[in-house]
Amino acid sequence: MLNDKPKTTPSHARKGRRRRRGAGLFDSMLTMFIVILAIGGLVALYLNITAGMKNNETRMLVMRTVATIESAYRSQSSYTNGSLLPVLETSGNFEDSEVWESGGTFFMRSPFDTEMTVAGNGARDFTITVAELPKDACTALLEGMMERDRDMDGLTVNGVAVAIPYDSVAVSTACRGNAVDEYDVALTF
Repeated sequence: MLNDKPKTTPSHARKGRRRRRGAGLFDSMLTMFIVILAIGGLVALYLNITAGMKNNETRMLVMRTVATIESAYRSQSSYTNGSLLPVLETSGNFEDSEVWESGGTFFMRSPFDTEMTVAGNGARDFTITVAELPKDACTALLEGMMERDRDMDGLTVNGVAVAIPYDSVAVSTACRGNAVDEYDVALTF
């Protein structure tokens, strides 16, 4: 009876067994937090990329519209006084989701799913209006069209004229925050 002491496991042996049981609450929460951050980063990256693509598509749509209208009216002395969307719809240069006709009325949509109009003034000018653009799209469109400003006869943002030629300071002034953060951009060629 020399060994009357109860048998106990040393404390370092117990710790090893606890570690083998799996992750604790803190480890699980930390892993979940890292996963959530990674997903949030991916979503932000996706939204940034799609917004950039829409900005570029809007600029390209405006440039394609200008080229199509100028080509269609090259031999004429004036543009039609009114909507020029029928010319775009029959040109074959636009997808059905961009320009279409329904019940005798023609429609045009920007990549931001906002209304676009193209109207001649009965003389040698026509205006492309892109309605309700977000701030970043307004800035991107004006910066993208800056190289073509020598071809423009006028530019307004939410009804306020921008002097031609314009620069990046004029763009940031024209597209700065307003109450609803939507901008109607009208380019006259």
